[in-house]
Amino acid sequence: MSHLRSPAIPRGLWLAGVAALVLHGVGTWALGGSGWAGRGDAPQGGVVDGRQMSHHRSVPGTALQVRLQGTRGQEPVAPWVSQASARPSPPTSAQHLASMDADLDQAPPAAGGDASLATSYLSAESVDQGPAPDLGWLIDEAALPQVPRVRLLLRLWVSERGRIDRVMLMEADPPGPWADRAIEPLPDTLMRPAQRGGKAVPATAVVEITADLESMR
Repeated sequence: MSHLRSPAIPRGLWLAGVAALVLHGVGTWALGGSGWAGRGDAPQGGVVDGRQMSHHRSVPGTALQVRLQGTRGQEPVAPWVSQASARPSPPTSAQHLASMDADLDQAPPAAGGDASLATSYLSAESVDQGPAPDLGWLIDEAALPQVPRVRLLLRLWVSERGRIDRVMLMEADPPGPWADRAIEPLPDTLMRPAQRGGKAVPATAVVEITADLESMR
């Protein structure tokens, strides 16, 4: 009985195959075990609701929560005074806060903004529906301090086009310059403008952002 013999593999082709396997193994290790760029563990993004953004790193084990306050003056708080001061300001009275809000609502957009944007903004209690994020809030989680819990209270001026014209840091706990870095990408958040009588209008909004690192440990 004759025996079939397997065709001989040329030595050069065999060596090329071995080299390809070695290069694939090295590439898989370098790319985080996937072997393909973009399919390994992607960095977490800076979006509060979980959307990934590659240019904003996140802190592992961070639970971010956002609360959009419905009415102005719901919580009497003091405006943020100075990043250099290491102590928060005492709460102001509701009457003083309302007076302060009336002045701020007439403030023009930040310098360099579109001149066609509105120069006055309705309060949250003067609209049928307040402004809200279209996809999610952008925040740089990598800037958050490594403490059990952080809290930010912000005031936003949102145009009728859904653009955040101005961000005011009202409170930060713990106090410090980290808050300015954390909210730096916030103006890039895509917003749905406030509605009044079925029409988009410029309005203000108060946003509270908290990150509880302790609960994730």
